[in-house]
Amino acid sequence: MPQLLSLILGIVFFPITLFLSWLVVHPQEEAVVLIWGRYTKLVRTPGLTWINVFGRKIIKISTKKQAIDIPRSVVADGNGNPILVAGVVTFHFVDSVKAALEVENAGSFVKT
Repeated sequence: MPQLLSLILGIVFFPITLFLSWLVVHPQEEAVVLIWGRYTKLVRTPGLTWINVFGRKIIKISTKKQAIDIPRSVVADGNGNPILVAGVVTFHFVDSVKAALEVENAGSFVKT
């Protein structure tokens, strides 16, 4: 039923559908496509893709390696002596579907 509704809206509003349905996927980026709230497909190839605009939601996930700087903080060791701790964490998303659908905001989830 939802696919039929998308098709009917696409035909009735053909000029709008023709121009607004293009999706651009950049290199080192993947797009998760939801149509009427259901997972439909994962677009991995960079370039231009046509997906009907009615009922779709696009969630873009960057697959680049990213770095997070952990600020300095003072912690106590077993004897109570202060230790200065800092670091840099590098990460990248391997499964874009899980990153898009199982967490609300994947970037802030990793930072937390």
